[in-house]
Parts: sequence; C-alpha cells; structure tokens
Amino acid sequence: MIYLNTRVNIADNSGGKVGECIKVLNSKYGKARLSGLIVVAIKKATINKKVKLHDVRTGVVVRIKKYVRRSNGTRIAFGDNALY
Repeated sequence: MIYLNTRVNIADNSGGKVGECIKVLNSKYGKARLSGLIVVAIKKATINKKVKLHDVRTGVVVRIKKYVRRSNGTRIAFGDNALY
C-alpha cells in the first residue's frame, strides 16, 4: 500500500529517481494499490532531464512491497515501491 508521504522509486526514464507521495487519486481510503494513480513530488533527480527537483507529477503504481493476492490463490510481492 502507498499512503501519504511514502517514498517511491521512479521506474521510467524521465530523470526522476525518488519521489514522495503527496496525494492518492481515485481512492476511498487514501491508499494506493497496483495500477493506482498518485501525485508525487520529486525528491531526487538526475541532471539535464525532463523532470527537475521538487516538480509535482502524476504516476501509476507498478510495484508495491505489500503482497497482492491473485485469483488462482498465489501471492506476489515486490522488493520496493515504484511508479511509472
């Protein structure tokens, strides 16, 4: 689950490395799951890319540490929280 102030890795090539969740979109309880939309503030970024430090961007959650239950009974979990 991703809540407010959760640090997430950025998994695309926009230039951002780490972001902090400042808003969870389309959620009744304020937590994001896989494929959820969140608004992030960029905390670490590389130089000379599209994304600068302290930019506010939206992203889709692609990995979460909390396990996700599939319909066939298996559970899947990732090593970090990341968005695209």
